[in-house]
Amino acid sequence: MNRYRPYIALDIETTGLNTRKAQVLQVAAVLDDGVSPIEELDRINYVIKQDEINYGEPYALGMNAWIFQMIKDHKDKKETRIPVVNQWQVFQKFFELTDR
Repeated sequence: MNRYRPYIALDIETTGLNTRKAQVLQVAAVLDDGVSPIEELDRINYVIKQDEINYGEPYALGMNAWIFQMIKDHKDKKETRIPVVNQWQVFQKFFELTDR
């Protein structure tokens, strides 16, 4: 009998730590069922489209510079490694992942 309780590991990248001003740049989640090998776990990983960045702390902007490049590449119609979506698409995918 598996006594392991499934859980979701959630990671969110933002433009800073100020919860009233910072904007979400990326959301990723992994559903660990306690049985499957790590490479077979269900997961989501999305970059969030932002029309403009209204707030940013230097360390967060520097650490997440690669996300801005992905957004630019997406706007330039190039392929991106991670889908660039709007925030509502992320929530929809997250609930699909957890609704099992």
